Amino acid sequence: GPQHLSWSIRIKVAISAAKGVSFLHNAESQVIYRDFKVVNILLDADFNPMLSDFRLAKVGPIGNRAHVSTQIMDTQRYAAPEYVATGT
Repeated sequence: GPQHLSWSIRIKVAISAAKGVSFLHNAESQVIYRDFKVVNILLDADFNPMLSDFRLAKVGPIGNRAHVSTQIMDTQRYAAPEYVATGT
């Protein structure tokens, strides 16, 4: 049957995935991921997570442009609450 992950591995995956999203949001060319959910987190043999499915991702504000589209096209229930509220 399916193998269950220990809590320590689950915490490692959650923290590492959150760090990945933080990296995208804070990069010089910001990327707004917009579809953060379990099925979009892939694990390698050592349980290191990798984010997948960037089709809903948006490039963040560029230069003096402060606007990024607020339209959510998919999986709204998994979007960050602050993104749903403000679009940023």
